[in-house]
Amino acid sequence: MPIHEDEAIGKAYDARLMRRLLEYLRPYRWQVAVALAALVGASALQLTQPYLVKLAIDRYIASRDLAGLDRVALAYVAVLAGAFGFEYLQTYIMQMTGQRINVRPADAHLRPPASGSTWRSTTATRSAGS
Repeated sequence: MPIHEDEAIGKAYDARLMRRLLEYLRPYRWQVAVALAALVGASALQLTQPYLVKLAIDRYIASRDLAGLDRVALAYVAVLAGAFGFEYLQTYIMQMTGQRINVRPADAHLRPPASGSTWRSTTATRSAGS
């Protein structure tokens, strides 16, 4: 057992491993960029919610202005819907990207071709042809 094995196990961040993992994302960089933008949008809208509550309390409830309170309530519902939309988009894109990364061309020899021709394993072809 190497002396430094415990240090490698306890390390929280491994840059070399991260670079290897990021290689899988390279073909999907646009999807990841859209998912990150959706994450930023959802975060911004979530930060808007407490501000709208503050606005409703300080400006409209304190002065008993129901018309203004209605506008803030509608804005709050719109912000909730927008945040949900961004979160849904981010989750959908990352789930689909993860599924596509799992089905890589590296194991294409194990799947039948999409063209409808007959399926043959390259292993079977190699052993039959030898």
